[in-house]
Amino acid sequence: VFKCTLVFDGTTYLAAQSGDTMTHPNHQKRGLFTLLARAVFDKCKKQSIALVFGFPNAQSYPGFVHKLNWNFAGNMCRWVLQTGGLPLCELASKFPSAQGTYQRFARQKLTPFSSPSAPQDPTPFEPFGARGFLGRSPQQWESLAAQTGVHVVQINGWELLIKLENHLIVGAVGYRSAADTASLFSAIKQLAKRVGASKAVLMFSPNHWLTPLLNAELPCSEGLPIGFLNLTSSALDFSEVAISYSDFDTF
Repeated sequence: VFKCTLVFDGTTYLAAQSGDTMTHPNHQKRGLFTLLARAVFDKCKKQSIALVFGFPNAQSYPGFVHKLNWNFAGNMCRWVLQTGGLPLCELASKFPSAQGTYQRFARQKLTPFSSPSAPQDPTPFEPFGARGFLGRSPQQWESLAAQTGVHVVQINGWELLIKLENHLIVGAVGYRSAADTASLFSAIKQLAKRVGASKAVLMFSPNHWLTPLLNAELPCSEGLPIGFLNLTSSALDFSEVAISYSDFDTF
């Protein structure tokens, strides 16, 4: 698991995100995953971690439900926006040798839109109106923004955290009280055409402020399930925590 902070009803808790877990084929069907997971959760309790959460795939989901007693709060919502951009990002993802050249090209194209508040201030990306969200210190924010392919940009009044990987991935969107999806989609498409991305992918939890706005304009597909296990505080309800794509440990 990866330690992180969870802000819930104004109080900050120590939490942890479950990362990739796998068992070597020679040792499967022996209950090792369950045994080791319980040992990890016991260690988390001793370190005052209040809650463990994660996004298991279809293969590991049954184990989390039936053997580890995790609770689930629905699934992430995933949208794909066709941008009309050239598929340079998609092509570069298929050829590792081209990644360096593509990322330098994209960084140059995005320089005019670099956000002056990044990477010191994560506040604009804290989900509005939710009882809980995953906190990120200025140091963690700076480390995230420094990753290859990650950019914090401002365009058309929107502040966006994006990552150029196999597509243009929208990791987080800064809150705007008078938000309209038409201007958001326009901003994303402008960025995609500059960096050569034919698709943009957005993913948020059902209770995120942006989800109903996106649902009204784009068909939503079901993303990974949102699971959690309370360790020390039954008052924490992870179903009330708003999650963005950038909250995944894999972002």
